[in-house]
Amino acid sequence: MVDAEGGPTGSGFGVLNVSETRESGAAAAYIGEDADTAFRVGDCLVFPSICRLKRGEETLKLEPRVMQVLQFLARQPGVVVSRGDLEAGVWGDRVVGYEALGRTVAQLRKALGDDSKQPQFVETIPKRGYRLIAQVNPLEQTLDSNRRSGGNE
Repeated sequence: MVDAEGGPTGSGFGVLNVSETRESGAAAAYIGEDADTAFRVGDCLVFPSICRLKRGEETLKLEPRVMQVLQFLARQPGVVVSRGDLEAGVWGDRVVGYEALGRTVAQLRKALGDDSKQPQFVETIPKRGYRLIAQVNPLEQTLDSNRRSGGNE
């Protein structure tokens, strides 16, 4: 479900600023509707239901928490998500140490082939949180546009 502002309803994420999402609002709503639906982040294919990420020819298995962090960020591409919101959204009521989220984001960056110093996927916003800066698209949309252009995806 999407509210009038373009954000997922009932998700506890607040309202998405569509201009900040770089035209990914539809993808954000799509990912929010079905947590197991495959999607694309940048040049990577993400398969949440089986905790897999395909980068080029390599398919990686992600830990469930790493996948949950990726999904949480992908629901709000381009938006700064605070550490507190990420911890609440992924770990729920569990008390987690400060380093738990940092380690999980580091694992996510490694899987994406990202670099914290020159990020292409996950950007750290000092004293504020994290932001997914790569474009997010539903896999169906990606495949449809690839078929129209004659690609072999």
